[in-house]
Amino acid sequence: MDATASDALYIAHPDGINVYPPGATQPSRTITDGVTTVTALAIAPNGRDLFVCNGSDVAVFPINGQHPLRTITSGIDKASVLAFDKLGRLVVYNSGDGSIAIYPVQGVAPLKTIDASTGGTALAIGPTNTIYVVRASASFIDEYDRENSTLSREIAFVKNPELPWVDDQDTLYIMNSARRPVVLTFPSKSTKPSSHWTVDQERFVTSAWAAGTAW
Repeated sequence: MDATASDALYIAHPDGINVYPPGATQPSRTITDGVTTVTALAIAPNGRDLFVCNGSDVAVFPINGQHPLRTITSGIDKASVLAFDKLGRLVVYNSGDGSIAIYPVQGVAPLKTIDASTGGTALAIGPTNTIYVVRASASFIDEYDRENSTLSREIAFVKNPELPWVDDQDTLYIMNSARRPVVLTFPSKSTKPSSHWTVDQERFVTSAWAAGTAW
C-alpha cells in the first residue's frame, strides 16, 4: 500500500493494484499489466512515478497510467524493499543475495551495488544518503556508507526491530514489535540508544508509522 497527500491510494492484491481516488471507498481502476507478485510499492519523490516491486523486477508506471514506462531487471535478485535517497534515486534491497542496488533517476541499470547481508526486512535513508537495513530475525540494524559502499555501523541485539526512520540530524528511530512496543533512538554513529520510550498500548499494530512536524 502506498499513497501521497495529493495522489490516489494504491493497494496491491493478488490480481493487481487497486487505485482509489482521494476520499473514495471503491477503486476507480486496477493495474494488471506489468504486475506479478508485488512485494513493495513506492511513489517517487517527483510524485509522477509509481514503482512496483515484483520480486523478479521493478516496474515503473506513470502515476495515472495502466502500463509500465520501463521495467528494471538489472541488479535485481528477489527485490523486496524499495526506498528513495535524498537525490531521488531508487534504492532496492534484494532478499536473494542481500545486495543493495542504487539506480540513477530514470535509470534501469544500477549506479552502484553494495554487498550487504541477507535477511533485510526494511530500509531507511539518512540525510547524507547513508542506508539503514533492518534485519529483524537477526536483531540487527546495519548502516552502509553509500559513497564507499561499506558497512559503517552495526547496531546489535535490538529485539524484534521493525520500523526505521531517520531525522534530519541523522538520528535513527527504531520501533520494535512486542506486546508493548518500544521506540529506540540512536544518535549518529552511536551503537547504543540515547533514549527509549514504550508505546502505551497493548498489541499495538506496528506495520506502519509516520513522523511529522510538531504542532
